[in-house]
Amino acid sequence: GFLLGTPLALALKVPFVMMRKAAKTPGLLYESSPYHKEYAEAKPDTMAIRQDAIHKGARVLLLDDLIATGGTAISGFELIAEVGAEVVEFAAIIGIPFLNGVAKIHEYMD
Repeated sequence: GFLLGTPLALALKVPFVMMRKAAKTPGLLYESSPYHKEYAEAKPDTMAIRQDAIHKGARVLLLDDLIATGGTAISGFELIAEVGAEVVEFAAIIGIPFLNGVAKIHEYMD
């Protein structure tokens, strides 16, 4: 989502915070629960944001470029909640219907 998130943040005049795989993110982190992707892997990934990136009470637009299994998006919701911020809007560009990621996100939200 960073290719779309950066210009969107600039247009809205709000900060941009990138959520990345924990292993690729330096610094003190908030880290999500492990999640599985649509392909086999040795171990599940976890997503992370830096602890100084989003503050308690912040209102967040969560943007994902691709919804496959929904794991990355759900990780984002978890991380924002852990910080004490609020996801006020979620958007995605592409969904892969047969992987049921959108349904899993809706289940998580309910």
